[in-house]
Amino acid sequence: MADDLKWFTKNNDEVKGPFGDEALRGSVAAGRLGPKTQIRREDEPDFRLIGDHPVFNEPAQAPAANVAFSGGFDQRQHGAVIEGSMGLGFCAGFFGGCIGWILTEVLAKGYKTKQGARMGVAIQFGIGVLFQLLSRSH
Repeated sequence: MADDLKWFTKNNDEVKGPFGDEALRGSVAAGRLGPKTQIRREDEPDFRLIGDHPVFNEPAQAPAANVAFSGGFDQRQHGAVIEGSMGLGFCAGFFGGCIGWILTEVLAKGYKTKQGARMGVAIQFGIGVLFQLLSRSH
């Protein structure tokens, strides 16, 4: 049975394995295997790029989100979707904006510059809250 076959990986002439199917897919999902990684099953004679292997191009494995590694390695085709955190992204953007606003308040000499920074932070906050509300409704 094909599911019982083991996999081997090859990066820069370094061959590793054998790995079970779940371990290989877990490595793809965790980002340990990239688009330049070559793989082969134990019943195959040659290595090929992971994105070119038919097992990783089955449509049934494609989740809805489209997140891709650089180099054209489409995570939808390989069962690897990194969702991240909307809250963490919001916090990073919000605090980044606050730091910029504080620096502007301290360093800027002109009143209009400070007024523009305040307006920018207020708009950023409003858009961030809107995105938070929209993300919770889905």
